[in-house]
Amino acid sequence: AQAPVFAANTPDTITVITDANNLNCFDTMAINIKPFISDCDSTTLMITNSRTAQGAEYSEMLSKGTYTLVFTAKDGNNNLSTHTITLIVKDGTNPIAACINGISVSLQSSGTVTVTTANINANSSDNCTPMNMLGLKIQRLDPLGPVTNIITFGCSDADAVTQHPVKLLVTDEAGNMSMCETYVVVQDNVFPTITSCPPNKTVACDTDLSPTALGTATATDNCPNVQVTFTDTIVDGSGQACTAIDRTWKASDLSGNIVSCVQI
Repeated sequence: AQAPVFAANTPDTITVITDANNLNCFDTMAINIKPFISDCDSTTLMITNSRTAQGAEYSEMLSKGTYTLVFTAKDGNNNLSTHTITLIVKDGTNPIAACINGISVSLQSSGTVTVTTANINANSSDNCTPMNMLGLKIQRLDPLGPVTNIITFGCSDADAVTQHPVKLLVTDEAGNMSMCETYVVVQDNVFPTITSCPPNKTVACDTDLSPTALGTATATDNCPNVQVTFTDTIVDGSGQACTAIDRTWKASDLSGNIVSCVQI
């Protein structure tokens, strides 16, 4: 007698993809193999499968991965045939991208500050990929920059007010991607440094008192355009001093950070 026959169109592979709202990386795999089997003694046909006790009507919840399912068909004369199906569960669910709602950073002494994905990521997650295995990238949006691992902000960004928009891109191991947007406020909290304060001087009453004659303070800063100015406080002299002048030198940057020294 002839053994049961699996039809030519019996599936060799079945693939399912998790739904968009899937939370646990499992999906249902199911097939009824009976319509694919023909047998001259169908009244005594027995069908089993290698994964469950359900026989011909196989159904199972499987996590992401690849599995093997073997159906065995046996007739009343113990003639049997087998057919192997590869079961594939793929992750079709996008990760959940979560951004911190705005961050503030300060320029360093170099005049720059870097922002990475770790600075703006608020525990982005995925149904299948562990958090520490997610691919994280960052992108500056204005001006539009490349998708990268790090963004560098500089002095021109540091007004402590502008919300510079950035995007976090989150990719799971299956290549599914989600994005979220937030912003970065850049501050400059580095004070200028007065590198030279003019020395105190005692001069004749009719001497030129301008900085050209008495000296000018110099200063440096982490950002360009540090401004050096002075103000004089004049008091009447006593004894042989006709006038006493306290000249206060100030060095200020565009962010309003100010340092000073006094020349007498």
